[in-house]
Parts: sequence; structure tokens; C-alpha cells
Amino acid sequence: MVLASLLVAASSLACSEDVSPPSEAPLEAGPAVTAPTALHRLTQTQLNYTLQDLFLTTELPAVELPPDIPVHGFSNNAVTRQASPFLVESLQRDMQAVTAAAMDAPGPWLDCTSDGGSDPVACGHSTLDRMIRRAFRRQVSQDELSWILGRFDQWYASLGFRPAMELALQTLLQTPDFLYIVEQPGLDAAEGADGSTPLSGWEVASRMSYFLWDSMPDAELFRAAAAGELDAEAGVRAQAERMLANSRADFMLLHFFEQWLAADLIEGIVIDPETYFSELEDEEESGGKIAAFRLALDAEFELFLRDFMRDDGTLAGLLTTRQTWATEDTADYYNATLDTSRSITISKFVGMVDVHEITMYPATLPADQRAGFLTSLPFLVGHAHPVFPSPVLRGVFVRERILCQPPGSPPDDVPPIEELEGMEPKTNRDRYSAHSNNPACSVCHEAIDGVGFPFEHYDSLGAWRDQDNGYPVDASGAVLGTDVDGPVNGAVELSERLATSRTAHDCMVKQMYRYAMHRNEAPDDKDSIAALQEAFWRDGGRIEGMLVEIVASEAFRTRREKSQ
Repeated sequence: MVLASLLVAASSLACSEDVSPPSEAPLEAGPAVTAPTALHRLTQTQLNYTLQDLFLTTELPAVELPPDIPVHGFSNNAVTRQASPFLVESLQRDMQAVTAAAMDAPGPWLDCTSDGGSDPVACGHSTLDRMIRRAFRRQVSQDELSWILGRFDQWYASLGFRPAMELALQTLLQTPDFLYIVEQPGLDAAEGADGSTPLSGWEVASRMSYFLWDSMPDAELFRAAAAGELDAEAGVRAQAERMLANSRADFMLLHFFEQWLAADLIEGIVIDPETYFSELEDEEESGGKIAAFRLALDAEFELFLRDFMRDDGTLAGLLTTRQTWATEDTADYYNATLDTSRSITISKFVGMVDVHEITMYPATLPADQRAGFLTSLPFLVGHAHPVFPSPVLRGVFVRERILCQPPGSPPDDVPPIEELEGMEPKTNRDRYSAHSNNPACSVCHEAIDGVGFPFEHYDSLGAWRDQDNGYPVDASGAVLGTDVDGPVNGAVELSERLATSRTAHDCMVKQMYRYAMHRNEAPDDKDSIAALQEAFWRDGGRIEGMLVEIVASEAFRTRREKSQ
């Protein structure tokens, strides 16, 4: 159904002609060595990066697709990314704009001027010969080449060079071979004893490039595929290390961390101005303060992750570093020391058109109050309510994203905290303890509150506090259900405990596996994931090392048609 929808879009473009490329084998999804995978459609980010690489320019209108439904926080899960009529219409409209822009300012991708030059047919043929191979990211058959050249010839005869070229390009850009990571069972591939078959070098190249770079393979990766180097683990490792040394991998890592660590919550934070900005004279001034605060958190998240990957790049570093970036205002919330001799000015969009500049400085955080991401403002503010901080939101995040132990759903009849009777809370902890004392909630809340209450030293804006409502803060808690169980006092101790946890390291591997494979793990994945977890642990939790191990694994380089 997915492929049929996209072929309908392409065929409507060609005035009801059949524009689907010939194929020697059915277009089927290729499972990993451990469990079948769904056919993966390129994400909006991957699609835009691919178009820029295909046309060798960044000056293209952006393709905007309907929002994807995240699974475990990741929006690239293939199972929820099916084609809808709205998606097909969006693609057709946007691809028309992309090809028009490409023809308005043609670059090296076109073998002549936009009017076809002295030999328009020869130019069209040579350009499309190269473009179909790069768009499909594999070798193409003579039938496939004849198919697109034949369409171009028909359109050129009746419409002229530019319309023919635009229609041919739009057709390529709306085929499943371009929009999906298509993996076809190889005619000569031998099935293993476990039912798996190896991916071709071209298919491995696409899996690697869309995982590590969020885009199509570059010339070197295409060369390695053609030379057979990606048929062996050693060749895959060598290319993965090369790709990770390229700054393009930074964007992939940022996208992963944004989704895993729920950075999208920053944009939607709600702050009560009467509680936190009551000293400001009017509503417009407080609104500007909140907007600037939100932008500072967004910029901090990006710069924090960039430096963390460059300087440390381990899970322990993510959870314990005392270095971040801050503005002069947010430094006050941190009680941080700024290095004003260095700064970075970042432009951020507010809404669709307004651009605001924000200056960030390197900041050293107080070691007794801060340790890594879980004590950062982006996390603390993103997991709080407008007036009160939320040990539940913060605790659920730790259990779900850091420990891979999501709590169960609460009972339907649990009243809001404000409606609980017989309660005169003195502190925020008192308010939330009422739910913990409810027998219907206590089982789940014991695990949630154990890692949620240690954050009580931070208010809704992430600022440190020793007192809450005039009473001393109680930030005691306990880690349960892990290899590092025991009491903890405060988020710094919690973060340092988690940094040494095998459970937390194993969870990060599982999160990255979900992201790399575009699907949830299945029971058949157990052995593959366990091997990756062991390698990550032995390597000291080095994240780049984990990425190499994933792409070099049999799970990443093979497919199986059915589960065992």
C-alpha cells in the first residue's frame, strides 16, 4: 500500500503514464539478522540533506512533511511512518518546487545550461544516467535507465528541454527507490543457517550513510561499495571511522540526542511570570525574558552536546561533566563561573521568520550542585510545571530514557494532586508524597520517586535552592532495579551513581539500536544487543566506538525475511 501510494503520485505527474521503474525483484523490506525490519522511508531531515547532496547545493526550498509519530522518543521509527494521501500530495508539491529551483540555478549536476545547450537530448541523457544512479544509491539495470530516458524523450518531444528535465527529475524523486531505503533479496546471496542473508555493499552504504550522516552516501562510500569493500566487516569499520571523523556526523548525533533527551520540550516550556519574573514591570517585558531564557536553553543544549562529544564522548561524561555554555542571565541560575574571554553568538529562529541572536559563554558549574545533563537547565526546565518542579516528570525520564525501565500507566481514577484531601503540604516533596502514599500508586511511585526526589534542590527554572517554602529541602531518594541500587542524596550523587551503572550503559545501547535500525527491538534481537552492550561497557562507554560496533554488527549488515 505504501509503495502503491507513491507510485500513484509519480504516475499523476506523468499524465497517467506508468512511471514506475522496471524491477527484477519485488521491492521488499529487508530485516536485520535478528528480526525483520519495516521498510524505512526517509525522514524529513534525511530527505532534505539528500536533495542537497544530490543537486550539490544548499540553495533549495525545504521539503516539509507531515509530523511523524515518535516511538520511545524517536520520530524515525518505520512502523509509524507510512505514506498517507496528504504525504503524497506534500511530496509532489515540494518536489516540483525543488526541481524548479534546481533548474533556475543549475550547478555541476546538470551537464549543460538550463535550456539544454547545443544538444539537449544528449545533455538530458547523460545527466539522467548519472542522477538515477545517485538517486537510487545503487547500480541500475539497463531497463531502468531506458525507462527514465524514454520518459524524458517523450516529454522533450512535446514540451521542450526544461519541462522534460523537471518532469524526469520529479519522477525519480517520487519513486520508492529514492524515498525509501529499499533492500531487495539478492539473486546470488546465500541464506545463512539462521535465515539471514547479507546486504549488498550498496545497501550497507545506504544504511551507514543514513545512520551516521542522515544523507545519501558520498563518492568515497559509493566507491567502496562498488569495489566490494563493504562486503567485509573490516571495510565497514574503516568507512565508519572515516565518516565519524567528518563534521557531518555531528548533526546525526545532535538529532539522536535531541530525541533521546527530549530537547523538543524546551520549545514548549511554560513559566509562570508572576512567580519567577514578578519584579518586571509589564507583561511584554516578562514575555521577552521568558523568550530569551528559552532561546538560551536551546543554544546551551546544542553547544553542550557538541563540546561533550568532542572532549569526552562517553556516557559517564554526559552524566558528570561540570562544563556547559550559558548566557550572563542563565549563569546566575547555575551559580556558574563564566569564561568571558570566549563567546559564541548564535542566531535562532523565533516562530518562522524572526531571528534572534544570543551570546553564549563557556561556563564551569559548581561541583557540589551540578553534574552533567541531568542537572542542566534544559533538562530541569523541560521536566517541570510552570510554578512547581516535578519529581514525577524528572523521575519518569530517568527510568524511561536512562535506565530503559518505563513505569506503568497510572490508574484512571487517581485524582490530581490539587484535589487530594486532608493534605496541607509544606514543600513540593510533601505534595508529591501524597500520591506515593496512595496504595494504587505506591508500587510505581516507589521507583519513580526514588530517582525523582533527588532533584528537589532545583526549582522550575532549574535554579538551586536549599529551602522550599521556608523548609529545608529533602533531596533523598534511592535507585531501585539496577546494578547500582541504594540510597542517594541529591541529583549530583544520583548522576554520579548512574555514570557507573551497567544498566544505564546497556540502556543507551538499546536506545541507539532503536535509532539505527528505525524500529523497536524484538525478542530475536536479544543476542545482537547483548553483544553490543558488552562491547560498549568494555570500551568505557565511548559513544563513537558504539556507533562503529553497531554498523559493523551482523544485525546491521544482514537481513532476514522472517522471525525465527
